[in-house]
Amino acid sequence: MLTIDYIGNGKSTNRYHLPFVLQRKNIKVKTIYERNPKHEKWARIKGINYTSNLDDLLKDKEI
Repeated sequence: MLTIDYIGNGKSTNRYHLPFVLQRKNIKVKTIYERNPKHEKWARIKGINYTSNLDDLLKDKEI
């Protein structure tokens, strides 16, 4: 199982990458970094952690 994070919660992540990755059984999206959660316009996906602290991704031992 490949566990990944995304840095950025914008159009590219939500429109292009996530629909492809979420169909795969061997890839798990753990966390998505969003720089400013108050201005995000994309719906959150159940089971994915959203954070505005970049260190949550950079210091994650599982990734």
